[in-house]
Amino acid sequence: MYYKSKLNNRQHKNPKYHHNREIGERKRYISDVILRAVITGIFIFSLLLNVVLIAVIVIIGINQKSKISYLAKGATYTKEYIKGDASYSRSFVIIDINGIISEAKPEGFYNFNVRESMVDGIKNRLKLVEKDPSIKGVILLINSPGGTVTASDMIYHEIENFKERCSIPVISYIKDVGASGAYYVASASDYIISYPTAITGSIGVIMYNFNFKNLMEKYGVKYVVIKSGKHKDLMSPFKEIDPSEIKWMQGIVDELLDRFIEVVKVSRKNLTLKQIKSLADGRVYTAKMAQRLGLIDEVGYFDDALKYLEKITNVSSYSVFRYVKRRQFGGLLNIIARANNFGGYKGYLPLQINKIGNKNGIKLYYLMDSGYSSGLNIELY
Repeated sequence: MYYKSKLNNRQHKNPKYHHNREIGERKRYISDVILRAVITGIFIFSLLLNVVLIAVIVIIGINQKSKISYLAKGATYTKEYIKGDASYSRSFVIIDINGIISEAKPEGFYNFNVRESMVDGIKNRLKLVEKDPSIKGVILLINSPGGTVTASDMIYHEIENFKERCSIPVISYIKDVGASGAYYVASASDYIISYPTAITGSIGVIMYNFNFKNLMEKYGVKYVVIKSGKHKDLMSPFKEIDPSEIKWMQGIVDELLDRFIEVVKVSRKNLTLKQIKSLADGRVYTAKMAQRLGLIDEVGYFDDALKYLEKITNVSSYSVFRYVKRRQFGGLLNIIARANNFGGYKGYLPLQINKIGNKNGIKLYYLMDSGYSSGLNIELY
């Protein structure tokens, strides 16, 4: 202890010791200042980043609220040429029916890429065709397994109305699959051509549901319902299957099938009602089978579809294009897109939309409130 005390006294009296100690304290002070500065900088940066994110979310929210009014002012499209260019005085237009036929509007993350529903897209493009005197024919390019009853009938109705207003031929070209609801839509055209390896037909209506009653009983889960009427929970998956409800829903399916058969009968004048009913059992057919049965007019390639239009329109020199909807970006990206012509799209074609909102009538995709979130699906598949 005596030795250590003497050593400490010597260190305190040693100037070098005090100098080194000051240097060490100075380094610790500088390190502390730097650390505090870094932490403060991170905090300020985080604060600014949050302010920017809040501003972006506010802008996106404003854009979402003005989405309907913006669409009402005009949707914009550009022409994508498949053959020829704008220098041709006459043209044929392709309208794509690709994927599931539905009224649903697919939306990108935070509305950065808002897309139109298939029903709205076809309706808007038909309006553009009406306004363009250079268009001499329309090709519905179909690649779809079907979709909802109402969406299929809406598109069919739009095409029928278009044909009444305009003397422009409409033909369907089934590229890969044109079944059920897609064939329903194709029935509105004047002529149906199918790719040699395509599948079509599937004339029918399907309604499906799940029943979890036995599974719930296994785990002791009880179904408690308070309803205004006996059948308000019609076809609920949580209760015992009721044969009377099955019979009722079968009647709805049969009625919708009658509508499908009626649509096909109007288009396929070469077939009797009895022949169509014999084909309307949900079977799919190859292109050759469908032609042999009278469901389509020709088996061929896209060039054959163009040749058919050339023949019935007496047009030999023309361009072929499709209307492509201009990308719409929500919020901050929308401002950037408008300022800088984001994506390089040019030559926008204005389209006035007269009415935006819910469609009139019954939406059969969600046929009724069945007491659970998914509703009851009824589709043309």
